[in-house]
Amino acid sequence: MEKKEKPKDLRLRFYNVVIHPSDKHKPEYYVDLFDKIHQQGRTYDTGREKKTKMRSYEKSNDWISFTLINYMILDGKDWYDEVSDKIVEHEVEANIHPNGKEWNLVFIPEKHRLAVVAKRGVSWPELSHYLNKAFCDAAEALGYDEVKLTQETSQEGIDEVFSLDAIDSIEIEVSYSNNDTNDITAALIDNQFKGSNISSIKTKAVGTKGKPITLNNKNDYIPSLVKLSKHNGYTKAKGKVGNQSKVVNTKDYPKIEILKKVQPQNMLQAILGRVMSIF
Repeated sequence: MEKKEKPKDLRLRFYNVVIHPSDKHKPEYYVDLFDKIHQQGRTYDTGREKKTKMRSYEKSNDWISFTLINYMILDGKDWYDEVSDKIVEHEVEANIHPNGKEWNLVFIPEKHRLAVVAKRGVSWPELSHYLNKAFCDAAEALGYDEVKLTQETSQEGIDEVFSLDAIDSIEIEVSYSNNDTNDITAALIDNQFKGSNISSIKTKAVGTKGKPITLNNKNDYIPSLVKLSKHNGYTKAKGKVGNQSKVVNTKDYPKIEILKKVQPQNMLQAILGRVMSIF
């Protein structure tokens, strides 16, 4: 008798995927992007003697589900033998690689959001490295200008920036959105980026001596950039809460969602439902 798989809690992290130029924001362009990555089937070096490639790929009208396989490459025949305390020659099979990890991802074209099942063994820097390389190659083949990948920031990360009583310096990098910015002032800035063909902007503001920066009016330019960075960039601020110095980097505050007791056969629909409800 076949064992029935038990329901599991799913921990998800998210990335915003935005194609440039802005006339390529319809879902079909995103489907073409991931189809091209699948067709190209390339393996990329992702650092620390690791390689990553797409392993499986399937899609419906609403989602694209795929897995990545991440593994280590062992080059050379010289190995250290602890028993003999010597460098010895050792052969390994060319097609067998250690530390293999499988990563599960789901992309929702309508929301241009990528959900990653956050489990043990996921290297977030290596994942970003693979995706950026794959997007670059696919974009070139499809004639897109570029594809921006941004980790989604939790509201807590944005609130931490605004909680600083005084800011000595603030660094913000943002790119334009996929027309899904709800804040009015941030949306106006976003439209100016598009109208001026600005792919991204990086700015750093420093307060004067004795008069640090404040973000009291959230409709001003700098606060609006901070809000825009939630989905389309990052903010790093150095300042104080009371007399205590504090550094806030929104990259340290990824948006995380937990889906409780999901049956394996319902995983895709559960992820789709959550993405559609929060973005």
